[in-house]
Formats: sequence, structure tokens, C-alpha cells
Amino acid sequence: MGIVNNLNKFDADFFGLSFDQAHTLGLETRMLLEHSYEAIIDAGINPKQLRGKNTAVIIATTISETQAKFLYEDLKMDGLNLIGCSRSTIANMISYHLDLKGPSYAIDSACSSCFYAMALGYHYIISGKCEDAIIGATQLCLYSIINLQFARLGR
Repeated sequence: MGIVNNLNKFDADFFGLSFDQAHTLGLETRMLLEHSYEAIIDAGINPKQLRGKNTAVIIATTISETQAKFLYEDLKMDGLNLIGCSRSTIANMISYHLDLKGPSYAIDSACSSCFYAMALGYHYIISGKCEDAIIGATQLCLYSIINLQFARLGR
């Protein structure tokens, strides 16, 4: 557990997003876009070399605390908020912005989500369904009530 600073900072221009698109993306999606790009570079790969490549994107995610804000508080009637805050589109946003053509999934199997995402990515590579994979996870706990609810499950 840690503290993430500057959650609202996001380089929309770098990812070719308009102001409206960037401000209707969930914080988790923003962070995963940035960290996926950084991870590719850290692996010694130029992200442009992945364009059009059969690369899977598998993201483990369970709860999105920003979803309610975008759907019920920041009412925008252009539909972007439905796409930007949906957990089901997190992996798709990464695939789209990096122009990847492999399988793209958001995995939710509760506490085993990360493990399942890793296993699925491994299976896809070994079986030849894709050449490589970006596997990640996201969980921002912005409100203490979520941690309290998880703690109460353990009783």
C-alpha cells in the first residue's frame, strides 16, 4: 500500500487524446496507459515497434472508485464517460492507443485477478495466440470505506 501523488496529472497530448476524452478517462486507465508505455520502454522496446503487432493486453481490475463519479456526478451526455470509466474497456484503451492487434481483456476474479491475468497471458504466448503480452493490474483505493469493507469480509 502506498500513496500515489499527482493522480489528476495526465499527458493527454502524448496519447493523442482530446481534452474531453482525457477528462472522461478513469484515473486507473490514465495510470495504466502511462505505466504500460513506461514498462515497454524499460523492457528495451520502442513502443512504435509494437504497432499492428499481435500483442495481448490483459488487465486485472476489480473495483473502480472513479466509475460512480463519471457516471453519476459528472454528467456528460456525449457517451465518452461510459467508455472512459468502464472497467471493461481499460485493456482496450491500451490496445487502441498503442495500436496492438492481439487479444485485449479486463479480468475480474476478485483476489485472484492478478494471478489469472498472468496465467492467461502465459497461455496466450505459449499457445501461439499472441507474440507477447502486456499484463497489468489496477486498484486505486481513494476512499477508506472500501478498505473497511474488505476488512469486514475477513471476520
